[in-house]
Amino acid sequence: MSQYKCKSPVLFITFTKENETKQVFEIIKQIKPDRLYIASDGARIEKQGEKEKIEKLRNWLVSNVDWDCELKTKFNDKNLGCGHGPASAISWFFENEEMGIIIEDDILASFSFFQFCDEILEKYKDDNRIGNICGYNSVDKKLVSNDYYFSKYSRIWGWASWRRAWSDYDFTISSWEKLKYTDFVYQAFPNKYISKVRYDIYDKTYNSRGEYFNAWDYQWSFCNFVKNRLTVVPCCNLVSNIGFTKDAIHTFNILSSHNKLKRGEIIFPLNHPVTLLHDDRRDRKLLKSSTPNLFIAYIKTMLKMIINIVRRNTMLIFSIIIS
Repeated sequence: MSQYKCKSPVLFITFTKENETKQVFEIIKQIKPDRLYIASDGARIEKQGEKEKIEKLRNWLVSNVDWDCELKTKFNDKNLGCGHGPASAISWFFENEEMGIIIEDDILASFSFFQFCDEILEKYKDDNRIGNICGYNSVDKKLVSNDYYFSKYSRIWGWASWRRAWSDYDFTISSWEKLKYTDFVYQAFPNKYISKVRYDIYDKTYNSRGEYFNAWDYQWSFCNFVKNRLTVVPCCNLVSNIGFTKDAIHTFNILSSHNKLKRGEIIFPLNHPVTLLHDDRRDRKLLKSSTPNLFIAYIKTMLKMIINIVRRNTMLIFSIIIS
């Protein structure tokens, strides 16, 4: 049982994952934030029974906020998808809060993650060189630390930020129109394979006005690259993604090394770095370890998109025929 009470407001983004949602919510209940925001996307038209499942989970969440707490909800009637859904929820959150912590329904965090975010949010709230705080660290294998470092790469499996940073977020990454003709991507990802993949991701995101990958986080990392902002990363991993399943939209590779990575604890007081520079050694190690996973995920994402397009078109043709 945690004895720490979270000082920062928390945004909890959920959808249909009942088992995972309840596990993550149990952690939130124990750190008892004074202000809790719950965002839930609407049901997909083609998914029979999904609306009832979502409503049941929403009711369970609201009825289980049993501590003294200011609760705000954003329950969408229509499905906005994995891109606009979370992006609009985060924008709603920062319209109401200067800074805060964002947790999705399949991200199980250590208790010390919340205290870590509280301290770092306050320390760097006026420092425009910092755009993101994350709890995920797949590079360092130790499970206890009181250190953290700065990375060029924004990670969003358990993270926190400020309104000042999110205000620059652009779902359509409109500045790509000019940046694509520069060495912007290679400077951000000094690895030939990853830079090519990222170039393709940003180009497709821009050409589809953010819709191609049904995601929001590529745009967030792009935003921080453009603004030359860094991410604060604890020197031990504080979160575990428990949402890897074959049916998942993005985390479908259950054999991934990122699946249910062990959680550790950050120890206080923190050792604050003397200089504010990104850790090039750790960043290069992260790129190297991400290459095979990124390749597999990219290919599978492309195949899933093709299958979904075929299914949607088939359903459309069928509905026209029977009508």
